[in-house]
Amino acid sequence: AYGVLPLDDRAQARAFARDPQTGLRRRFVMYPGTRLLTPVSGPNFSMRSFRIAAFVDDDGSAEGVLFAYGRRAAGFSLFVQDRRLRFDYNLAGRHTELASPDALPAGVHVLGCDVVVAADGTEVRLTVDGTIAANCTLPMPFPAGFGVMSSQCGLNSPSPVCVRYAAPYAFSGHLDRVEVELGDADDRASAGLWAAAVKSE
Repeated sequence: AYGVLPLDDRAQARAFARDPQTGLRRRFVMYPGTRLLTPVSGPNFSMRSFRIAAFVDDDGSAEGVLFAYGRRAAGFSLFVQDRRLRFDYNLAGRHTELASPDALPAGVHVLGCDVVVAADGTEVRLTVDGTIAANCTLPMPFPAGFGVMSSQCGLNSPSPVCVRYAAPYAFSGHLDRVEVELGDADDRASAGLWAAAVKSE
């Protein structure tokens, strides 16, 4: 009657709308500057194992973020600083940090991390060209419930996951791409972890 288009007030439903195939994807390839929103179009890291591999060409002076998920409130970041490969796992302000003991060599390399979720605990492993450089236990798999968060390739903004750097801390070397591989959600591992957590209380 008034000559206007129908209005759609489904703000929340539209914000969380997603391609049904996204939930089935187990592999993502991201390029520098790419940002994917989870759970809309990006990888879902909650309560599962995952692997991140960054393909770099480093002249021996590069530093910065290779891959980050989240922001100051929560998330994780894989980055190079002081010639060490580093990982910060931020659970609502509680940080678990890991760094490779040896300086990274210059040249073409694959820098990565594996987060392994099992019934008896969660572990992160830093890798250089497929070889484990450092590892440590994590408090728990990355939980769900933080809302929409973004996966970011080659930078971390608008706020940093890690207190060791200021946003965006873009990687200064040549970053060709980052590959993300997700494991299946393991209900048995999740149940075992929750049982252990309850028992420890």
